[in-house]
Amino acid sequence: MDEIIEHPGRVQAIHAGRARIQVDTGGCGGCSHGDGCAMNKLVQSGRSASMELPAPAGLQVGDLVTLRLPESSVLRTATLGYVLPTLAVLAGAGLGNQYGDMAAMAGAASAFLLTLGFSRTLLPRIPGLLPSPEIVVTHPHRRPPQP
Repeated sequence: MDEIIEHPGRVQAIHAGRARIQVDTGGCGGCSHGDGCAMNKLVQSGRSASMELPAPAGLQVGDLVTLRLPESSVLRTATLGYVLPTLAVLAGAGLGNQYGDMAAMAGAASAFLLTLGFSRTLLPRIPGLLPSPEIVVTHPHRRPPQP
């Protein structure tokens, strides 16, 4: 069974069926970077990240939520984000190498830019490939009753 990654957040706004979720950037504490972690520095500076996701029915501004994502989708995203561009750069450099050093550099740069364009435009359009986190309301925002 697939492990689930969970992260807390708060609903900042809802517009046109999409919710902007403010996510605590406290980091996971799973490594030894400690104070050197960029996420830790963002938290100490009072900054947070936000993301827009499809809003489930009944979601309200101010709700405390948990964002849930299967661990396998994080692995898939990391593979597409790191391994695919690296392989493309190596292939582009290899193809250009037969024409000289400058062609190898141009081939590597071209392959990287093509991969970047592919990942920004086409990958998000493939259904189910890059799933959005599921929003689970953990503490609904309590509104005072209207007179």
